[in-house]
Amino acid sequence: MTDWLLDTLIWTSALMLLVLAIRGPVAERFGPRIAYALWALPAARFLMPTLTTVVEREVPVAPASATGGVDPLLTERILAAAINSPAPESVAAPFDWMPVILGVWLAGALGCFAFHQYRYIRDARAIRQAGEKIGRFGGIDLIVSPKAPGPVAFGLFRRIIALPPGYAEACTEAELDLALEHELSHHRSGDLYARAAGLALLSLHWFNPIAWKAFAAFHFDQEAACDARVLSRRGREARADYGRAIAKTVAQRQFLFAHARDTQLKRRLQMMKSFNHRPAGALLVAAAAMVLVPATASRAVEFLDVPAPPEAPAAPVAPTAPAAPTNVPAPPAPPAPPAPPTAPMVATSANAFVWSQDRDGEEKRIEINIKDNGKDYSEMTAEERAEFDRNIAELREALAEMRAERPEIEREMRSELEEARREVRIEKIEMKEELAEARAEIEVAIAEIDANADELRADGKDPEVIKMSLRTSLNAIEEMDLESIVDAALSSVDVDVVLSSLDAAEKSLEEMLADMEARRNR
Repeated sequence: MTDWLLDTLIWTSALMLLVLAIRGPVAERFGPRIAYALWALPAARFLMPTLTTVVEREVPVAPASATGGVDPLLTERILAAAINSPAPESVAAPFDWMPVILGVWLAGALGCFAFHQYRYIRDARAIRQAGEKIGRFGGIDLIVSPKAPGPVAFGLFRRIIALPPGYAEACTEAELDLALEHELSHHRSGDLYARAAGLALLSLHWFNPIAWKAFAAFHFDQEAACDARVLSRRGREARADYGRAIAKTVAQRQFLFAHARDTQLKRRLQMMKSFNHRPAGALLVAAAAMVLVPATASRAVEFLDVPAPPEAPAAPVAPTAPAAPTNVPAPPAPPAPPAPPTAPMVATSANAFVWSQDRDGEEKRIEINIKDNGKDYSEMTAEERAEFDRNIAELREALAEMRAERPEIEREMRSELEEARREVRIEKIEMKEELAEARAEIEVAIAEIDANADELRADGKDPEVIKMSLRTSLNAIEEMDLESIVDAALSSVDVDVVLSSLDAAEKSLEEMLADMEARRNR
């Protein structure tokens, strides 16, 4: 378990760093929604179990005695020797630090998650209690609250969109409509659940500055993907009104996981120019997931002991004959056992490339199923032939696009990776500065917990447990060696290895296309 956890933390950090490096070029070429989908790679790696290989090994079996039992006298002597032998001197085992390290890590993870949940519950409750309900859209309450600094969507079970007083009057009708559409899209697309999962993964990486940088980038990509969903439904003519609505919203929001900056606002407005995504991008993400996630999985070898076949007993010595012949032919050798039958080959049933596309607020799954059922083109029905030809055309288009853009993607990926490394180093410095702010904020949070202790107990939460988690988290953060963790994660990402994996995925698609074209001519 410990080995799996260590491998998983290192490889998810490496995949986060990879996504930080390539998300920019991917968003420019394939759209913000494809860049947002890249964050499924580290999440999928964290859910990947250990891949165990079972190896059989033969264990010799002691032969039974000729009389069919064990000599009782020999057994008695062995037991007596074991009883009378002096006990070996005890040797003090070295202290095992691993439980201590795991305890510190777990305390930090729980403290980080509890701290963010406390802030979320506090702010959400303040907005709800001060708010006034003015409408309801498909199970989502719309309220106006003076505690809301801007339009905000929150609530996993009781879904709410909050507006600050006067916001509707400050916007035109088109701007207000688009701002509400943006928040509704967050609820309908499951962005809040994805954000909660991202926070859980961040809490497990609470000591890792790469994870904090990745979480901020994940939030930005989620917002950009939501922008793209809204514009894909409303069309290009709504881009100007939508840009003004986003500018008015982001300019005043610093709430509920929002970390907006001026540069991020400019990037969001620039990315609104390319709100569509191309099928080649979805194929690229699917190929990367099929190659990178299994390639980084933890591996183990399990030995299965099987008894070795017993040796044949020695033949008894025959008595000497009085007049034995000089040349006695040897007895014929026993026939060799038959070889085991060859296992039959099992044909692969299908290869599927699946990606998600939001349309009219609902999730749509588009699949390209390439069936390898052994049928020739002449044996297919008209419907099967049409789908077969369409799959070949899409694969050709995707491969041509990937080959044409590969050199520039490689160049920008290396550049982005170097930039990500530089930003991570800067982020490490900023994180040390933020520790001082976190210490002060935790003290304020503890004071607020004491003030609201009765209300927390009414909600089923123990204030003392929350305070203990916060203090433990802060102590654990200050004791971690950030330098070695960052260096290990940075050194684990090799662009050449990633490019080789992409080459292998592209080659697999080429072989698949060649096989389909060969069967097309039969």
